[in-house]
Amino acid sequence: MDTRRIPAHFIPLALAVVLAVLYVSDEVSSEPSIFALDPYGEAVAVSNPGPGAVDLKGLTLSDGEGAWTFSQSLRIPEGGRLAFSLEKGGSPFDGRVEVVPVGEKGVVKGKGSFRLGNAGDDVYLKRGERILDAVCYGSKAIDDRSVWTGPPAGIKKGYYLVRTGGDTDSAAAWTLRRPGVTETGFDPDRRYDAEVTPFLFPDSGGAPVYEALEAAERTVRVSMYLLSSRNVYALLCELEDRGVDVTLLLEGSPLGVDIAAYVPLMRSLEDHGGEVLLIGGTSDDRFTYAHAKYAVVDGRKVVITTENWTSENMNGGIRPCSYGDDIGNRGWGAVVDSPGYASFMEDVFRNDSKRDYGDVRRFSDEFPNARPANGLFYDPPDRAGWASYGAKVVPFLSPDGSFEAEAHYMDSAKDRVYSEQQSIGSSFRDAEEGSPLWNMAQAVARGVDARLVIEASSAGSYAYALCASTGIKAASMESPYVHNKGLVCDDVAI
Repeated sequence: MDTRRIPAHFIPLALAVVLAVLYVSDEVSSEPSIFALDPYGEAVAVSNPGPGAVDLKGLTLSDGEGAWTFSQSLRIPEGGRLAFSLEKGGSPFDGRVEVVPVGEKGVVKGKGSFRLGNAGDDVYLKRGERILDAVCYGSKAIDDRSVWTGPPAGIKKGYYLVRTGGDTDSAAAWTLRRPGVTETGFDPDRRYDAEVTPFLFPDSGGAPVYEALEAAERTVRVSMYLLSSRNVYALLCELEDRGVDVTLLLEGSPLGVDIAAYVPLMRSLEDHGGEVLLIGGTSDDRFTYAHAKYAVVDGRKVVITTENWTSENMNGGIRPCSYGDDIGNRGWGAVVDSPGYASFMEDVFRNDSKRDYGDVRRFSDEFPNARPANGLFYDPPDRAGWASYGAKVVPFLSPDGSFEAEAHYMDSAKDRVYSEQQSIGSSFRDAEEGSPLWNMAQAVARGVDARLVIEASSAGSYAYALCASTGIKAASMESPYVHNKGLVCDDVAI
């Protein structure tokens, strides 16, 4: 793919801004509903679907054995949520809903004992004797078909229940959520002004990454599936020596890789004052893998790449790719100068690196007897000028909303949909609806130029089959190794 012909907006661009002014009435006219249950945090969240605000005064939450009553005015605005918990100082629902401890703001215990059963319970929201809403989960069923139908919602240790399917009065409306797993759905209007510097692997040798890290003055936060480059570690050690606060979050169990070979490099960084955290490879894993490759520098710049920071990809040598090279993969990257986007990514980093959930541990605890690497010194990369472009950046996360985002931009394309992929995966090979290939094929049917490059060893004869069956112009590429996960839709690049 000749990227010189592709406009340099290297991440999703939003082309228009639509602003809506919403009038929220103070009129109290709606009835609330139960929004979430956290048996392990002894908490219940109530939501107000609207219209208007709702006052909880006079209402009761109960499990039939005890109750919490609302003895004074406590309003929830339209679209708002409020949680109530027996545990003071806790963080039920992963801190996403404001919590009022029982005993404060007029929320008082009634007769009996209302404690959510871990194995199962039935919970009611009442106005007097009238049931406004009800939910049951686990081993406890509700037989009253006027408020609940079918089996109870499922429950699992360490999870909480959230209403995601409207008011169906059934388990179909409820979803289990794991604390610490983000739920940032795709929003095309979540966009940030940015100056974007795009680059390629293997052409750049990772030089733009080095240059962005070299410029750090305060903080560097790196989340990486595999960081094995001695030179990157050497630079991070130098940054710590300069007073820059460096934190690494590394996948603890990358597929087919023994991280023991890189333990001395991690030890060296910690010896220089950096912090190394390992995520995954436990029974409490929140994600299949922490597969991201990004860094946030000084809370202002984000370096994001499709490639792991290995010695081959980060060799520092700038050269035109000859398509015969075997040093480094074909991949994309960008340095995004945007305080707003950087703040978004720092929030993601903070969430993923929390040790509260059991799948993140300190490197020094995992490898207490590790020894530092010998002869570690930083070799600066080749220097070159890198073109930068003004753009709007639209972030989205996997698995939160990645498919929805890609489908949105492919379905909006009028001229071209170009993609490079290491692998399509067996689950998508039939190009049925729900597959990115289906969206590409639909684009072809609209007259859009759709092209796909797949890594040769994973493609086999599949590229030819795609050409014949879908009209997608598909091909395999042997060299350099295609590790990319890139998509171009008109003037939007993902």
